[in-house]
Amino acid sequence: MEGILIFAPFFLIPYIMAHIFNRVNYSNRWMTYIFSGIVNLAYSVLFDFISSYLKEDKSQPVCHFPLFLFPIFFSPFLILLQFMFNKAIIKSVKYKRNDSQNEQ
Repeated sequence: MEGILIFAPFFLIPYIMAHIFNRVNYSNRWMTYIFSGIVNLAYSVLFDFISSYLKEDKSQPVCHFPLFLFPIFFSPFLILLQFMFNKAIIKSVKYKRNDSQNEQ
């Protein structure tokens, strides 16, 4: 169960960010990458602190290092997923050509 909680945000956060930015101006699409990275880093840090706090055996030192590295290690995968979700979900803006000159 802990594995699902660790790796699920790397799939769900880019998907959710693409849906959130679906109605935003096309020029703001790059912000999905920044927000996905920030949210994944914050999730990993919070999950690590909460899981280490809930451990029953507090006599052993807990290594916090691996969960801090997950967002950094998986950032290329996160960027690729965000790119694919942006292409699939966010509607691209198509500008209409002004053909008023051709009508004359």
